[in-house]
Amino acid sequence: MSVDPATLAASILGASAVRTAPRSHPHHELPLVAPASREECVELVRAAASARIGIHVLGGGSALRGAPTSGHALILCTERLDRVLAHERDDLTFTAEAGLRVLRAQAGLRPHGQRLALAPRAEGSTLGGTVARAADGWTRKSTGFVRDQVLGIEVVTGAGKRITGGGRVVKNVSGFDLCRLFTGARASLGILLSLTFRLRSVPETRRVTRHAAADLAHAFSAARSIDQRIPDAEVLRVTRHEDGRASLLLSLAGARARVDAAIRSADDALPRGEVLAPEALEGTHHCVLRVDVQPAHTERASHVLAGLTRALRIDADIATGTIEAFSVEVQPFTEDERALLARGLSGLEALVDFPGDARAHLRREAAFGATPAEHYPVLQRLWRHFDPAGILEPGVHPWK
Repeated sequence: MSVDPATLAASILGASAVRTAPRSHPHHELPLVAPASREECVELVRAAASARIGIHVLGGGSALRGAPTSGHALILCTERLDRVLAHERDDLTFTAEAGLRVLRAQAGLRPHGQRLALAPRAEGSTLGGTVARAADGWTRKSTGFVRDQVLGIEVVTGAGKRITGGGRVVKNVSGFDLCRLFTGARASLGILLSLTFRLRSVPETRRVTRHAAADLAHAFSAARSIDQRIPDAEVLRVTRHEDGRASLLLSLAGARARVDAAIRSADDALPRGEVLAPEALEGTHHCVLRVDVQPAHTERASHVLAGLTRALRIDADIATGTIEAFSVEVQPFTEDERALLARGLSGLEALVDFPGDARAHLRREAAFGATPAEHYPVLQRLWRHFDPAGILEPGVHPWK
């Protein structure tokens, strides 16, 4: 006899930890449960695996993914797993539970002159969600990928087994690198419980400017010129605004003398720009389309996005190849728009995501081939090892 997911969760977490999911969730018909501790989370996953109850993981809710469901599932929310576990200021490491919001963690570190090299893509982004999605942001050019920031992880697998990888020190290379395996896995192999990150010092000074350009091509030309002049620029972002205007955003950070020298070099190559507050880099917006390509293809891919009929603001990072589009329109992209994107991005090996459409990833597979078929055997072996009952994110990943 099948076990009711809400009843099972209430027996482990208590009735107060079980509630109705918000209507905005693609699986709002399922019960939402919020464990109060990592131990409760492990116990719940273990019981769900035994009862073959599916689990959809909810962090900050900024990158929801939906799929057809039988209803024999629940939504596990990490909102109560938000404790800071350790902050080793001298060792530059920080350990916290996966549900802690990135902006809250940054606010706590700032008085100590330290920061996480993470750039949240939404105000509610959590540490666990950022790592689970491998959500590289504007910090990638200067400090590397999200996976480079993770020193240690604690995970509960789909089998209900609690495992750890890495550690709480920077120089820790023993054993198989589970940190990189679970970074970007989107809860398909296990649920992140806690993470240890390397910290960075807050730069002595930072200068952020926006420079107008005649059009998108001129903005990219200016960006390439600055990239050659100032290879250690923190951010080089080309923007195509909704009204067709183009601009270049430049951020220089570090020791004051070095930044001053870089400013003089930039001023020689660019028209006078508007000085922005450093917080302009942290601005979080509603992204409706994200494309990742090799940096050499950034300009071509940006022109493809600019060719769509809807009014989009397009931000392209020339150093990382990440292009994000923002729109006031909330309607999902049409099949014609997807087909136009697929044709334009053909041959670029682009990774395409539609953050505003929770079910778009399923239709995306056919149009963009986001997961090459030759990768399926490896992915399936990992799935059978870590989630043998297939309870984690059922129906979301085509290879499961």
